[in-house]
Amino acid sequence: MFSFVRLNKIKWIFLFSALTVVFSCDKNDKDVNIFSIEDDKALGEQLAQEIASDPTTYPILDRSKYATAYMHLDRIVNTILNSGKVTHKDDFVWEVSIINDDSTLNAFCGPGGKVYVYTGIIKY
Repeated sequence: MFSFVRLNKIKWIFLFSALTVVFSCDKNDKDVNIFSIEDDKALGEQLAQEIASDPTTYPILDRSKYATAYMHLDRIVNTILNSGKVTHKDDFVWEVSIINDDSTLNAFCGPGGKVYVYTGIIKY
């Protein structure tokens, strides 16, 4: 019984690995996305609201008080957007927010054009 279960598990792992390799090697660059643009926008708004509702965990710097920092980040984001490599560049309103956390060296993009950058990576 044990060897049958183990063999069955190995077959599933092999099948999953093979499918992962096959689908990740697709060079046709056809986006497979189960979410529509409108879904992405709605998810992005939901994420933005959740982040804004938790200022203890995500203290967002005010854009008017930190205009220079936002100007530099907007320039970087615009350079990336204008690179010709962003598939849905014109489908979203891209918004940059800075999270005041010097110990976190990170940034992330949420759905719908929401970009978050931690101060830790800016000061790094």
